[in-house]
Amino acid sequence: MRRLLVTIAVVGVAVLVVVAVGPLREAVGHALHGDVHALRSELRGLGVVGAIVLIGLILTHAVVFFPAEIPNATAGLVFGFAVGLPLVVVAWLVSGLIAYWLGVVAGRPLALRLVGYIAGATRVPLWRYAWTSVLGSLPMTAAATYLGHALDDLSASDPLVWTALAVVTVLAAFTPLLGRRVRRERR
Repeated sequence: MRRLLVTIAVVGVAVLVVVAVGPLREAVGHALHGDVHALRSELRGLGVVGAIVLIGLILTHAVVFFPAEIPNATAGLVFGFAVGLPLVVVAWLVSGLIAYWLGVVAGRPLALRLVGYIAGATRVPLWRYAWTSVLGSLPMTAAATYLGHALDDLSASDPLVWTALAVVTVLAAFTPLLGRRVRRERR
């Protein structure tokens, strides 16, 4: 019972922060609506603070689900690939660690219902969770960030654009297959 109360309190504080911080509230709204252009305009208008809002948006993803490619592509658009990629990789790692911690605190029954905190609830070692999360998400994160970066000056002759599109296509095609396999193995 205590774990459940701690989890509810942490999520409640996170919701209050999102609601109270106007730029973060707007960024979450843009992400939930899939509006990359509005998110880009907002982050560009904030200057350096835009990076903090982007990090806050990614941290929010630990409990509010939206396509991860939205902040990744926006990071590439606003900050460029060289700055955007490390920024989102670190932010996604921290977001994943928050979700992991919620899984540890909330416990397996609640985590299985919510599905988002499975690693922490199943007691996967933290170090293994961290490095496999970064390694596993890096191809899609890099591809989406690069495509966002390239959108301002999209060129069909850029081999990295074609590589990023291939990565996105292959991962999008295989993700449902992998999901079905994991569900079959759990039975």
